[in-house]
Amino acid sequence: MIDDLGFYKVGNEKFYDKLPAILRAQQLKVDMEWNFNRYAFSLIDWTSEPETSLDEFYKIRAHQLREEYDYLILFCSGGADSTNMLYAFLNNGIHVDELVASAPISGLRDWKNPHPADIKVENTIAETFLTQIPFLRMIEQNYPNIKVTLHDYFEDMLNYKVDDWLLKSGDHIHPTMAGRYNLEKYVRLQRLAESGKRVCVIQGIDKPIICRYQDHLYQVFFDWLYNNKYNSLNHPNCVVEFFYHTPKLPLLAVKQAHVAAKFISEPKNKNIYNMMLLNDERLIGKAPKPDLKTFNTHTYQRGIVPAIYPSIRTDMYQAEKPDRMWMGKHDAWFYDLHKNTRVNQMIMWDLDNLFKSLEKKFLQYCPVRGLMGLKAYRNAYCIGRADKFVSKEIVLNDELIIEAPDIIFNDGVLSTI
Repeated sequence: MIDDLGFYKVGNEKFYDKLPAILRAQQLKVDMEWNFNRYAFSLIDWTSEPETSLDEFYKIRAHQLREEYDYLILFCSGGADSTNMLYAFLNNGIHVDELVASAPISGLRDWKNPHPADIKVENTIAETFLTQIPFLRMIEQNYPNIKVTLHDYFEDMLNYKVDDWLLKSGDHIHPTMAGRYNLEKYVRLQRLAESGKRVCVIQGIDKPIICRYQDHLYQVFFDWLYNNKYNSLNHPNCVVEFFYHTPKLPLLAVKQAHVAAKFISEPKNKNIYNMMLLNDERLIGKAPKPDLKTFNTHTYQRGIVPAIYPSIRTDMYQAEKPDRMWMGKHDAWFYDLHKNTRVNQMIMWDLDNLFKSLEKKFLQYCPVRGLMGLKAYRNAYCIGRADKFVSKEIVLNDELIIEAPDIIFNDGVLSTI
């Protein structure tokens, strides 16, 4: 089951966490590879759009999870991915047992809410008060049969242990990640698993990433999107599932990719097309025109929401996407309010030691922003020629041509370009 969440291979050894894999690869003086459901995804035709609608796929996926597990826990941030995931259950009369929303409530006593129009990444925590908590209240009022838990992960942060928080952070090495998904303190969940009930923690990961390489479009899976998967409860009866990207329903990912590709290729959405995720400074072949100081994935990620999640409101407060994997500005509340704490000192010490221990080839740099995080690994699948999706009214610029994805499957055969 855990293989469905992705794993690394270093020689013949398998790793489920990235840092141990990197350290082993350094020791053996080899590179490593990441496998994200490669076998299951290679058996389907990514160039053919399924006739089934996205809403029907979401319904099928919700039914799959309800039928397989006894107790369903959905992590819900109030953002588009998790909200659409929740609607897949609610709109189809499929019961959800518990909704967990993570927020560092006890660490925000001296924090001041910004103006709702200020969506800078430094104000990401404002989503807690302007979007997440109001959404939870709505669920409590309208769905009293769903248990709603506000998970105060600041309590977990105060108990971080040296280096342990690093392993639980995956690629997202910043103060909050290791606490955000940790449900160990909820004894009732442990007892539920011990009673023999199968508990599933479901994460709404993630939007389709469409990129262009020469005259084709690809669906690309990046490891950093899936590396917050460590088990929330350390019990064999508790598992983590991704809602959207799973070998149990691979055609859902294919459908999302085609819908997103067609949407961003419409003339009115040219600004989204020009901001496809891979057209940034981390992977440039030919440098894109946008100012690298401000270029981010916000336009693309927010822009495709109406296409893949048509039931989601787009007027909710959401800050810009995080600017980096390591010590990103989205945790500005912690840097501002808790910079003199033991926890922050330990985090900075551990991170400094980690940086010194890693070879440069396993790190990712931006010419403007500097160190971004760990080297990204990816699997990619061709969904068709660009002109299959793009209107004749759009001119495809050479600046949008990126470097080749590492891995491409054609007709089920693994090849590289």
